[in-house]
Amino acid sequence: MGEFTLRFRESLEGFSGLAFNANRRSEVMHASSLEKLRAKLSNFVGRVHPNYFGWDGAYQRFVGVFPGGFHSDDYKSAERNYKEDARKLLEERLPLSSVQSNSGMGEAALAVFRKTNLLSPFEQTRIQALLRSRRADDFVRAAATFTLGDRANGLRSMEHAALEYDVAKWTAISYLPYLWAPTVHMFLKPEVTRDCAERVGHEFQYKYEPALNPSVYESLIDLTHTAKAELEARGALPSDNIDIQSFIWIAGKYE
Repeated sequence: MGEFTLRFRESLEGFSGLAFNANRRSEVMHASSLEKLRAKLSNFVGRVHPNYFGWDGAYQRFVGVFPGGFHSDDYKSAERNYKEDARKLLEERLPLSSVQSNSGMGEAALAVFRKTNLLSPFEQTRIQALLRSRRADDFVRAAATFTLGDRANGLRSMEHAALEYDVAKWTAISYLPYLWAPTVHMFLKPEVTRDCAERVGHEFQYKYEPALNPSVYESLIDLTHTAKAELEARGALPSDNIDIQSFIWIAGKYE
C-alpha cells in the first residue's frame, strides 16, 4: 500500500495486523474481518502521508475558496451552473429511459460532452471521433446500462466501444452516468481525485488504477459517500455528487 507493507494474521478477535515501512510502523490493530482491518490500516497509512491535511483541512480549503458554500452565487456561477446545464441537456436530448430503444445518439451525446470542460481537449477530440463513429450508439447504451446498475457489463461494453478511439478512460466512461444520475454516480478525474484522497487519508489513493476495473469505481463511490458525510457533519449540505465533485476538485487541485 504505497510505501507501506501490510501484515495480517488471524487472531481471537478475528484478524490482527500492522502497517510499516522503513521509517514508521502502526500499532497492532484488530478487527472482526479482514476487510475492516484493511480499512483501519489504510486510515493509518493515509494519515501519515506527507500531503495529509484531513477532512477539516479539505473543508477549510473549500470555504476559503467559496465562503458561502454550495448555495452561494459565487459557487454556483463558478462550479455548478454549467454542469447543471449539461445535465439538463442530457435529460432533454437523451432521456435515460429511452436510450436502449433509441439510435443515432452520437451527436446528442457529443453536445453534452462539449457543454463542460471536465474532459481535456485531447479527450474531447477522441470522444468526438467515437461519437461520430459506428460505435456511438454502443457506447451510449453501455453508459445507460452502467447508470442503471449493471456496472460490470456497462463498464466492459463502454471499454470495448471506446478502445478503438483511445478514449477508454475514466473521464469518458464516468461522464454520462454522473450527469444522468448525480445522486448515485460520480465523475472521475483521476489525478485530482487521487490528490484529494491523499490529503484526506482515503484508500482511493491506493486503489486507483487506469484500467477500467469495477473495484476502482467502488472505491470512488466510497470516497464520495465519505465526503458527503464529512461535509454534512460540518453543516455543508451538498445537493448531489455535482457538488461533491467540485469539493473533491478544490481539495485536490488548489494549492
